[in-house]
Amino acid sequence: MKPLVVLFLLIATGGALSARAGANATREELPRPHPAPSAPGLKHGNTWKGIFLGFSKLQGSNWKDYTGEMEVDWSRSFALHVNFDDYILARNATGRNRLVSGYGLEYTRYCFDRDITIRRYANGNISLVPLADLNVTDPRRSVFKTLYLTVPLLAEFQSAGGRFSLALGVVGGARLHSKTKIVHDDHGKRKIKKTGSYTMYPFKADVTARARIGFLTVWATRSLTPLFNPRKAPARVYPFTIGFGFTPRM
Repeated sequence: MKPLVVLFLLIATGGALSARAGANATREELPRPHPAPSAPGLKHGNTWKGIFLGFSKLQGSNWKDYTGEMEVDWSRSFALHVNFDDYILARNATGRNRLVSGYGLEYTRYCFDRDITIRRYANGNISLVPLADLNVTDPRRSVFKTLYLTVPLLAEFQSAGGRFSLALGVVGGARLHSKTKIVHDDHGKRKIKKTGSYTMYPFKADVTARARIGFLTVWATRSLTPLFNPRKAPARVYPFTIGFGFTPRM
């Protein structure tokens, strides 16, 4: 009797072990789900951050109190944008269409192509005056410089491969500094600098378009805000800049 009981227990135990081994094998044979690939650019945009160089011009520059225009020399009028970082505010499911913001600094130098400068008056108005009226002899160049803190709001679209990106939007700016500078020869190189607001608005808004391929970005901005307050200046002047830059991410 005892041998039959032992035999029965051995058969039952072996069957249980075989069933458990089969279940384990079945679980091991089932394919494991792979994690979904992360959408590109989930933390940062592709067209704002970087260093950018552009050439600037002034549009609508007929000034009523001066015979001529407030024209600038394209070859010596430039903008330098240093955009420190950017952030994605919203995105679609793929991450390729997104709303981007960030911050940066915008430096612009307008070099006049005539021997003129901007004069401030006690009543707060400004006008263009020839350098000869200021007893400036043998001028080398006359420039007007501005510095802004900038914050963009861009709608950015990225290709499926991530190599090409296009962005459209607006850039807000807060004026940090502005001045005129005259460089002339007077028994040596002399500089005349005058810092002031020159009736400029404390804030501005620009429209921008940006296209990036690889590390290279081509961009353009056109200001919606006049460079000077038209109630205190003889005309409305709108800056326009076009240039290129390099972005640190692919």
